[in-house]
Amino acid sequence: MSSSSESESRAAWDERALAAFPGGTTRGLTAMFPLAPRAVSGHGYEVVGEDGQRWIDLNNNFTALIHGHSHPAVVAATQCAVRDGASFGMSTRFEIELAELLIERIPSAAQVRFTNSGTEAVMTALRVARAVTGRDKIVFLSPSYHGSADHALVALGPASTRGVSAGVHAEVRTVPPGDLEAMRAVVTGDPDVAAVVLDLVPARAGSRPLDREYVAEVRRITREHGVLLVVDEVVTLRHGFGGMAADHFEIDPDLTAVGKIIGGGLPVGALLGSAEAMEVLDPRTQPPVFHGGTFSGNPVTMRAGLEAMRLYTRSEVQRLARLGDRLRSALVDTARPLGWDVTGFGSGVRLVPAAGMVEPDGWRPRFWRAAEERGVLIVPGQLSMSLSTPMDEALIDDVAQRLIGCLEQVGPAEVDA
Repeated sequence: MSSSSESESRAAWDERALAAFPGGTTRGLTAMFPLAPRAVSGHGYEVVGEDGQRWIDLNNNFTALIHGHSHPAVVAATQCAVRDGASFGMSTRFEIELAELLIERIPSAAQVRFTNSGTEAVMTALRVARAVTGRDKIVFLSPSYHGSADHALVALGPASTRGVSAGVHAEVRTVPPGDLEAMRAVVTGDPDVAAVVLDLVPARAGSRPLDREYVAEVRRITREHGVLLVVDEVVTLRHGFGGMAADHFEIDPDLTAVGKIIGGGLPVGALLGSAEAMEVLDPRTQPPVFHGGTFSGNPVTMRAGLEAMRLYTRSEVQRLARLGDRLRSALVDTARPLGWDVTGFGSGVRLVPAAGMVEPDGWRPRFWRAAEERGVLIVPGQLSMSLSTPMDEALIDDVAQRLIGCLEQVGPAEVDA
């Protein structure tokens, strides 16, 4: 319990935040009302708050922190990079090293272009696909999330497209996740389709992995009709040593967008692709597809990301997946009788209403606050969780008991009327 002076101090900071930012936050994904407490520091799997609270972090900055907070080797790499120069108007050897690591691990990648975020990686992928094919339209599964660029927001649905032009809407086709006939109809029936974009575990559709046969057929259809297949692995790269496309689905996308874990906790994105697709970005091509970015490939991110990816070995990928299985299994017996499914894949876990059930109004913020009060941080908007390498079985068992308490406190899903 915070003292009166601490409560007043936090209230004062809330007022300052509300005055400085629309809705009191500079990231819409973190929005909570009343405002959530602010972080002060993080170490390993733990975050410390402004009033001294301590939480087990299952948000991990929206899946980006694969090694949790302040991993000594990543910190050391970052400090060395800042000491030597935070950024240059020149290339460095570290961007080459990280690109080589990604090419070695991801079978479909022949070349890389770094960006500053996953959003920018997807934006660049769409531009490349248009240049390669000479076509304009993009197919997304909907609902799915591929960052905050205009075309990608159409895939989220009408609630997310305020400010998106009618022209952008006209260039986007959407199909339901897993509906092969709808996908086939769009790709075969519209000669102006440049690319199909897939999230292999679409969070906005319940964080259930797509069917392997479905993905294989989408790959076949796109190749047959000269449509580029873009796989968004900004989140799912953590689920496989070479990403989910290679390790789980055994397909070779034309283009792959990555980010989050490859930056060691710093802002990052990258577009990976076949030599044929990436050729259009070559400045020796006339005219090339334009791609810039003042901080793309900056040495601080590159050195931190290189260390983080070296630490994320195949055995660690597998260990985290086992911990994810352990957490999902521990929650099922409580969640199912209350009308909730426990979904996710690998090191990701999610709670969603079971078939025939719906989420009661206000359930998400109530659950988030119940978890926060029990010392666990999760993603506020999606009730999703991701694990990090400092975690072990004992911690997962502890977290499971806390989340079971949240389920019992906040209550059941409702029957879909």
